[in-house]
Amino acid sequence: MSELVCKEIAVQDELSEDYDHIRYINEYSVMYQNTWFKTMISLVGATGLILDNGCGTGTLMEFLPTKDIIGFDISSGMLNKAKKRMNILVRGDSQRLPFKDETFNTIVCRGVLHHLQDTKEGVIEMYRVLKKKGELVILEPIQSVLSTIPRKLIKGSEHFSEIHKDFKKKELINVIQNKFRIEKIRHFGYIAYPLLGFPDVVDCFRYFRFKKQVASFLVDTDQLLQRIPMINTQSWGIIIKASKQSGKRR
Repeated sequence: MSELVCKEIAVQDELSEDYDHIRYINEYSVMYQNTWFKTMISLVGATGLILDNGCGTGTLMEFLPTKDIIGFDISSGMLNKAKKRMNILVRGDSQRLPFKDETFNTIVCRGVLHHLQDTKEGVIEMYRVLKKKGELVILEPIQSVLSTIPRKLIKGSEHFSEIHKDFKKKELINVIQNKFRIEKIRHFGYIAYPLLGFPDVVDCFRYFRFKKQVASFLVDTDQLLQRIPMINTQSWGIIIKASKQSGKRR
């Protein structure tokens, strides 16, 4: 295991405490996080065994349509927190998944690829362990007008290792499209994303009065912006649904 990967694991182990005690406990962060969790999981249509690739603290568990799920993560800190939500957990590297070919009907992968040293290898591995015509649902941050400057400002903080990437939308799509057929792309995250979603990084919301009303307004505003052409492409992230098709082995 490379030194860079070891540093990434150390960062994730440390962040597991913040995720479990701040990000996914804070009332207004949870309000926002749950909104895009539901959007992501609404794209899952297949039944059968699901791999939560990069399950973190297991927060997707309550939104998935079945309990037939394996949680997978490289961070023992994250997996220790996930134990209270998920029954089957495996530790390992998403670039070398420890599963047989064509094991899973569906893979959900939330915010993992930008943490991998070799993004392409991570996509190849998900292709390998998915059954024929299996589904892949990925959520990743991307560069945009809104996100570029704020991300540069916090890039050097303890929340990010040297591996951490900022994908361009086209770059991410090309890597996935090389192995899968992309079926849907949804943009998400505008004003509410930085203000509500990450109190463990910057707790902007503590300065607001009438917190519940403001939070609800911001979430509604983000959902409105998702539906406006041109503007909606300037998001903090995208959700991609893709399927495994024969003949894509290149």
